[in-house]
Amino acid sequence: MTRNSLLLIVFLTIYVNISYSQGFFSNIKYRGEVSTYLSTSNITPFWLRSNQYGIIPTSPPILSLNGSAHKEYDSTKIEQRTGKFGYGYGLNGVINIGNESQILIPEAYVKVRYGTFEIYVGRRKEIIGLVDTMLTSGSYIWSGNALPIPKIQISIPNYTSILGHGLLSIKGSFAHGWFGNQTYVKNYYLHQKSLYGRIGKPNWKINFYSGFNSQVQWGGYAPLLVNDNYSSQNGHLPSDFNALMGVAFPLPFVRNAFPPKIKLGYDSENYGGNQLGSVDFAGELKLPQINILFYRQLPYDLGSLFSSLVNADDGLYGIALKFKKPIFTVNKITVEGFHSYNQGTYRSGIARLLNIQDKHFGEPHGYFQHGQYQDGWRYNENIIGSPLMLDRHNETIYNATIPASSFNQVKSIYLALEGNRKRYNYGIKTNYSLYRQNIIRNINQFSFLAYTDFFVRQEYQIKVSVAGDYGTKLKNSSGVSVSVLKKW
Repeated sequence: MTRNSLLLIVFLTIYVNISYSQGFFSNIKYRGEVSTYLSTSNITPFWLRSNQYGIIPTSPPILSLNGSAHKEYDSTKIEQRTGKFGYGYGLNGVINIGNESQILIPEAYVKVRYGTFEIYVGRRKEIIGLVDTMLTSGSYIWSGNALPIPKIQISIPNYTSILGHGLLSIKGSFAHGWFGNQTYVKNYYLHQKSLYGRIGKPNWKINFYSGFNSQVQWGGYAPLLVNDNYSSQNGHLPSDFNALMGVAFPLPFVRNAFPPKIKLGYDSENYGGNQLGSVDFAGELKLPQINILFYRQLPYDLGSLFSSLVNADDGLYGIALKFKKPIFTVNKITVEGFHSYNQGTYRSGIARLLNIQDKHFGEPHGYFQHGQYQDGWRYNENIIGSPLMLDRHNETIYNATIPASSFNQVKSIYLALEGNRKRYNYGIKTNYSLYRQNIIRNINQFSFLAYTDFFVRQEYQIKVSVAGDYGTKLKNSSGVSVSVLKKW
């Protein structure tokens, strides 16, 4: 099944339901938005285009038309549901007019719920990982920076008790997706799964969370590897059922039971494909005046989920403060640190503390890069994970004197806040980053976004954003966007 066939099924399903089921029309939420983006350079500033699901082009000026329709379940909360069965859908279309004119479909999906389980087909906006989803700089592995990948997914989308009436709860997902044809590899797939647990009942003052997610790029045809028999078989990468078993369950006994028909020297360690993901930890403290969320995302690569501590100091560190009563008009503050300097090139602090010599020590992980899947961890030219891991392929956004190869070794500090005063809401996002160009030189970069929105006649919401990039990594630019939004 191709990506286009999957989207066609979604559209036909929506059409059939609209034609034959009056209930399909009930409780639909519509949204329409008209936006314009301007910049002092030929690049849209970083925080105007990042984490926007790939709908904002890099080159202004832009006139953007954005419309959507969504039908939700009766409730996502088990205790408020009217029945075991529920269904919903979403459709979102974007037209960009400018230097990069586009017609995009960020969302087109149908979802069905039965009890605690859900299955959906199509494209849907998602963020994966334990993180403050509202103000984060971007979840490490799946941040909402790229156009959603079409997939079929079965999941337990909400924490569901398995012990002690909520004392221990889990949620998780299992999915198959289609990358389709990208620049360097054609007709390849996504395998994705996750499992997260929560300790503590929802009404407790303290909850702890932990879990992992696994992402695999697999299958397909790589024209550049036609003459590389170590990495491919005449350009072909393992795509059969046995290969799927190897990427879905990367364990030695599974690989022995389901040997791939195409055996490659490149895949001897990883059991096939480009395997990456993160192990996440979080704690939530609910006090009378404030909720505090701490989180940590630890990246893994090279099949080293359970066996490697070599990169334990890399990843995303965050704290989110949510005030129940505004502090000087501020409702929420999020502070994050992002570190990816290690990448397997030196022993992490915990490995030294525990005197562990890791078997993967000295193997460079090269986050988001891969020798077979040379498009990297991207979809339609955008990084799927944290946008702070700048894209080495899109050299037009960089300062011409700085090599684009130094994109993914970064130290960054990030601050975001939101608040409101009278009828105005406002927010700020800012980060300062150091990118490693070589062993003795770092490259600095500062980016910011400030925005405000307010209602006119209680019908139309107007949002104004100002953003800028200053430093030696990205091209210096300042920009503004103005949007008019209506919901009904």
